[in-house]
Amino acid sequence: VSTQSTGEGGKLRIIENGLGSPCLDLSRISQQVAGECAGCDLVVIEGMGRAIHTNFNCHFKVESLKLAVVKNKWLCEKFGCPMFAAVCKYHVPDMPPPEAE
Repeated sequence: VSTQSTGEGGKLRIIENGLGSPCLDLSRISQQVAGECAGCDLVVIEGMGRAIHTNFNCHFKVESLKLAVVKNKWLCEKFGCPMFAAVCKYHVPDMPPPEAE
């Protein structure tokens, strides 16, 4: 969670999602995690399960970065890449950021 827009000097904070799976189902995150993300200006999702399997085409209202290493043959074929290739997907939302209050 980046805290630039919360007035905490742009510090980067890392929070756990509280799920036991390598995948990240955003409909099942806790109220605490959702609250921590309120006001952030960047979402980073890391790992093959979280970034590719469950959220690769997910769009956020803020900038997002998805990072993973491809570690299975099916995904290598899908992406047309060699085994252990790094995948980085950066997305800028279409909508402008909310006005500062």
